[in-house]
Amino acid sequence: MSADVFLLDTLLEKKEKEERKRQTRPPLDITWLFDESAGCPDDIVAHCLRFLQVPEQARLLELSFTTRTQLSQRDAVWRCVCPTHWKLPRRLRQSWHSLYWTRLQAEHQEIRKHGDDLLSKTLDILGKGDYLSAMQRLVKKAEKNLNFDFINYSSGVVCERNSMLNLAVIHERQKIAKWLIEEKGANIESE
Repeated sequence: MSADVFLLDTLLEKKEKEERKRQTRPPLDITWLFDESAGCPDDIVAHCLRFLQVPEQARLLELSFTTRTQLSQRDAVWRCVCPTHWKLPRRLRQSWHSLYWTRLQAEHQEIRKHGDDLLSKTLDILGKGDYLSAMQRLVKKAEKNLNFDFINYSSGVVCERNSMLNLAVIHERQKIAKWLIEEKGANIESE
């Protein structure tokens, strides 16, 4: 056997051992982070949760029964995680955990409703012609009233998951498409 083949075999064996070791390693246990008796302060846990997107926060509650129980009982954490634009009650009739998820779900439904309405109005304008001024008025009104990225919003219900830019391109409205890209920073990578 040549030295090169021997060296290659050794490297491959080493890599296979490392892979087997990695696969048999137990998953990372982070339950101590949510255990109040372990001494992790509420503001630290809330700070960690803020780094996670909402779907990841939900998955965190699905790790185990213990994690879900420990985390849902930490009211101060959920109070800290609530966005500042929410009006929070003085006397709570449910847990902070339930309040957070209920309000979050209602807020997402409201965003979807406004986004779907906006896409419907966009489709009406695009169906009539390349009326840039009408589109500018619609976007200006939406900027005033809505506080989410509606330019790149796409719905699974309305307009077959197309954003405003996609609809403008589909209807061959060049002025509107150019304005959405250059002035409003529409995502050109959307499909």
